[in-house]
Amino acid sequence: MKKDVYVVVGNYTHGREVKSVALRNLVDYLEQLGEVNIFELPTANSKDSGEINDNIVVHRYASPERSMANIEQRIPEIVRDLVHLG
Repeated sequence: MKKDVYVVVGNYTHGREVKSVALRNLVDYLEQLGEVNIFELPTANSKDSGEINDNIVVHRYASPERSMANIEQRIPEIVRDLVHLG
């Protein structure tokens, strides 16, 4: 059976450290329906990482040179990863 996959773009933190109540509520709802992939856009102090917790996968991307000036360089990679989910 094929699993439903949902994509959300926004800043997210697992657990109760909520950055956005609306985002947390959306993810909680979607998690009941299938796998939720959250794509965080680069921030100045971010690094490339992934986090998996049950049906939630968080994709984090580093900003080039730890600067916000060139984050658009990462957009093709983020789009590639989104498309890869199918």
